Amino acid sequence: MMRCSTVDSLLDKYVDGRLEADTVKEMATHIVSCDACSRSLAQAVGLASALASAPDGAAPAGFRARVMSEVHHLAMEGYPSRAGVADREAQRGRFYRRLGLSFMLSAALLAVSLVIPPASYPTILATGAVAADLSAAGTPKVRAALTGADRLVRGTLAKPGGLSSGSDGGVAR
Repeated sequence: MMRCSTVDSLLDKYVDGRLEADTVKEMATHIVSCDACSRSLAQAVGLASALASAPDGAAPAGFRARVMSEVHHLAMEGYPSRAGVADREAQRGRFYRRLGLSFMLSAALLAVSLVIPPASYPTILATGAVAADLSAAGTPKVRAALTGADRLVRGTLAKPGGLSSGSDGGVAR
């Protein structure tokens, strides 16, 4: 004897006529003897006849395009947009330009530090003396010290053994 749970799981196939003859016979025997299963069968038959008599409906205009757009949106979720990729590439380009400028500035400072001879360092970098000169006599002393350093650098560059004679080791100017 078939159980109600088995009849319930096979009811749609029974109404559609997709069961084997032995199973149909067992279900018919059970449905005749069980009021709950006979009510379920009556509901399934009523639903099937209502669906069969309903007119075919067409989807609204643009329905397919909206569905496919939503599917595409859901499929691409989590992937970066083209605008986001372009923004990141622009930021990366700005970073590398700034990095290049920093390296060029560092190289220029290194070149300047190599050009100024060490003999002028005490005059230029003596912070205690410069601070005392500033407080005592004001900025004319600092200007004089810097002018002296400028003359010293120009003199070093103009000397026969200086950097202007080609002994710069191939450094381009």
